[in-house]
Amino acid sequence: MGEPFVPATQSVYDAEYGIAFGKAFDCKAGVTVLLLALRELTKKDLPFDVMASIVSMEEVGERGVAAAVRTFQPKLTFMFERCPADDAFLPSDDIQAALYKGPIFRYFDCCMITNPRYQRYALATAREHSLRVQTNVREGGSADGESAHMLDVPSVVVGVPCRYVHAGCGSAPSMISRK
Repeated sequence: MGEPFVPATQSVYDAEYGIAFGKAFDCKAGVTVLLLALRELTKKDLPFDVMASIVSMEEVGERGVAAAVRTFQPKLTFMFERCPADDAFLPSDDIQAALYKGPIFRYFDCCMITNPRYQRYALATAREHSLRVQTNVREGGSADGESAHMLDVPSVVVGVPCRYVHAGCGSAPSMISRK
């Protein structure tokens, strides 16, 4: 009783179902997408600087993001993270985040309202490039965008739908669409 422990999980990928399993997928999914985006952005000659930050402490008040926003003083932010997939337990009309249907663009949650103009631009860009996306509104929880929102920095929060994000072994789909 009371002894600390760490689950001995390994990250694995199931190619048949296009899904990965492992520990801390609430962090790994967002970091993976951030790194892939940065790799693509290095191929572009942009008229502005792109800064990236991988932060922690979201679960205890988003202190990491707040420090990054204060330090970088961005003109706008694009947050990558995970979001809970709710397609396993809700009626089909209530599903806002399903595996294999694309990333989630959050309109608002308990702690932030996405900048509407910036959200429209991001969604229009996704449509222009024929990217599948989902949108949602969360009654509970919050996203890393809260810190930027509170400092008047326009933010968009994009989440990778995952299951069991805070469990010893969570799962996330491949970002490649399944047929």
